[in-house]
Amino acid sequence: MSVIVDKLFNHDSNHIVLSTFQREFRAGDLKENVRYYEDILSEKVTKGMRIGVLLPKITDYLSLVLAINKLGAIVVPLSWQFRTSDLTTVLEHANPHIIFTIKTYNDFSFDEVCHEWARHSNEITEVFVLDEQNNWENFCYGLKKKAVEEEDMAFICFTSGSTGVPKGIVIKDEAFDFSFEVLTDFYQMKPSDQLFLNAPPTSYFGVAALLTGVYNGSTVSFPESFDYSAIVQLMERNHCNKVMSTPSIFKAINHIAQSLNKDVLDHLELVGLTGEKVTSSYRDEVYLHKDCQLITMYGSSETGGVMLCEISEELVFTVYKDIDYKVKDGELVVKSPGQFSHYYNNPSLTDDIIDSNGWVYTGDFVHEKGARKVEIVGRKKDMIKKGGQQVIPSEVEEVLLSHESVEQAVVLGIEHQVLGEEIVAFVVVNNTIEQKELASYCARFIAQYKVPDQVIQVYEIPISQGKVDKLRLKQMV
Repeated sequence: MSVIVDKLFNHDSNHIVLSTFQREFRAGDLKENVRYYEDILSEKVTKGMRIGVLLPKITDYLSLVLAINKLGAIVVPLSWQFRTSDLTTVLEHANPHIIFTIKTYNDFSFDEVCHEWARHSNEITEVFVLDEQNNWENFCYGLKKKAVEEEDMAFICFTSGSTGVPKGIVIKDEAFDFSFEVLTDFYQMKPSDQLFLNAPPTSYFGVAALLTGVYNGSTVSFPESFDYSAIVQLMERNHCNKVMSTPSIFKAINHIAQSLNKDVLDHLELVGLTGEKVTSSYRDEVYLHKDCQLITMYGSSETGGVMLCEISEELVFTVYKDIDYKVKDGELVVKSPGQFSHYYNNPSLTDDIIDSNGWVYTGDFVHEKGARKVEIVGRKKDMIKKGGQQVIPSEVEEVLLSHESVEQAVVLGIEHQVLGEEIVAFVVVNNTIEQKELASYCARFIAQYKVPDQVIQVYEIPISQGKVDKLRLKQMV
């Protein structure tokens, strides 16, 4: 990933690399910030140290990430969506040598949680807290020296996992370098591009997408909150011609832009969607210029970006040229230079997903449609087993989404004493509709055993770190 620092330092100092609601940041600004954090860390950091970063301000976050990587330490991104339990659990798993955190954000005291965790650790931990005057306060806890990592690592990105236990996804520099290549090709990136990006910068994809802009000399417009009117104004101000977003967030932006300034949408050349399932009818649900490309990318934190699909009547993905793949028992299995190394301190979980030859089992069922072309059928681990019958949730979701009243749908299997599992659908609707009406509608298209046993209407589908938060949905039942 050092190639990014080299690229940044080769840019003209006046080149705008990042734009937020508040201001624009030039290459010279970031260079100065990177050097500032290098100065703070140079006497404290050795290769293999783990450094937690909890900074919502994207320029501080990006600068610190680049400085840590340049010094050979390991970045552990910490989400500002975390609260006491989430953050404490991740800190326990990551056991960082140093933590950089804001004091408070959205009325939550992150520094208190970090102090509390470090205080009860017997090992030496430094906590840097950014105060209201934008100054760093330094605190040191513990007496016992922590071991450093002997293996090369660039990032440990934590996700909650389907059981709620955090998974530390270890990414090496070489994987990032390949991801820059993949994203550059997928999004046809060039120096003149004005890219609008909304993705969690604490995730593998979010970091890679953000740095791909720097890599290509483009300008990245990054919103630091979900103020949709402000987002439209940001896109207007910077004449954004490309978008990286999720289907649901771009749909919201699209609807607001239609009423505020349709020219923002007419200026778009390419819209790339990832992080959620997208349907073949998606283009009909948003306004785009006829010449604007609408694509969706398939990948995960474990595999990196793998394949691309132009959204049309049939969603068939093309596997990227330098990625090996095969289909085993209907499951997509890949081997990519951009894939993760392993789950941090969890060899058994690693062995569940990567075999001895380096093949990653994606957990997605696919149908082959030709050379390097596949169609996604559904998630293996999401398969619902109801009364001896197997139900793929995506099949039910597709039927629900075809109903004119349903905006979003997520189908899960919930434990049932008699059936093993029952089918529960969570839907976001645009007008009032009865559960039995949706059930009757589904029965017209799928077998009766696949029809949802419960339909729960929600105001929005909860998202955590760019993915549907299935744990929160299950808690609603």
